[in-house]
Amino acid sequence: MTFFFTTLLCLELTVGLRNAVLAGAYSKPRLSAQPSPVLAPGGNVTLQCVSKQQYDRFVLIKEGPQKLSWIMDSQYNQSSGQFEALFSLGFLTPNQLWTFRCYGNYRNKPQVWSEPSEPLELLFSGIYHNKPSLTALPSPVVTSGGNMTLKCVSWEGYDKFILTKEGQKFLSSMNSQYIHHIMQYQAFFSIDHVTPHHTGTFRCYGYYKNTPHLWSVPSDPLEIHVSASETQDQTVENLIRMGMAGLILIVLGILMCEAWNSQRRSHNASGAYSEEADAQL
Repeated sequence: MTFFFTTLLCLELTVGLRNAVLAGAYSKPRLSAQPSPVLAPGGNVTLQCVSKQQYDRFVLIKEGPQKLSWIMDSQYNQSSGQFEALFSLGFLTPNQLWTFRCYGNYRNKPQVWSEPSEPLELLFSGIYHNKPSLTALPSPVVTSGGNMTLKCVSWEGYDKFILTKEGQKFLSSMNSQYIHHIMQYQAFFSIDHVTPHHTGTFRCYGYYKNTPHLWSVPSDPLEIHVSASETQDQTVENLIRMGMAGLILIVLGILMCEAWNSQRRSHNASGAYSEEADAQL
């Protein structure tokens, strides 16, 4: 039933595309893949088209020689305060490129579309079973502001390695180099001026230039921890010292005021007693 419904939507949109479509009239939506744009063999994926603008519908287009199209009504997401549509694509095969864009439009102007979202390319991991290894040089614990190098190594002659960080888009890819004395292929990923933002889980994959959308199995996860710099530690310590000194001064000031007020009250009381004694005499 789902397949039949989706087919009808595709046919509806394909017929509509025979007429002229004006794209770029409205602000572009954002397209993402849930749970990830990197698919394991046999994995399913859902594409989420999102916009702050209140579009009635979202249109999903698969680009390339074999074009496909979907259209769905938008739904308001109260938690995000945005309008969205979820396109469940189910199982996709890695035998072709899967690049998508989405658009927003209104029912009363079906031929007028928004600007396209940024392209989203789906990738397939686990195609090659020689797993690379990922290590941090000099250590997976790095001081904030310092430099760090991540090394990806494999016995397999991959053309390139790509580094990813959990929860983020791909960081970078590098050409592999063959190292004769260890008879392995490797790439170095340099990260300068490390910040706490770099804390997290990293992995690397290998792939070939002629099939950049087909990746190896991932390396084992590498946890990177960023510690505060010595300067930051000293700054915090100085702030603590200054705070303690200020607190001590405030306490001393309160004690001195209390002592002065107590002395003044005693002086006034003794003066009053003397005056009363003189009056009696």
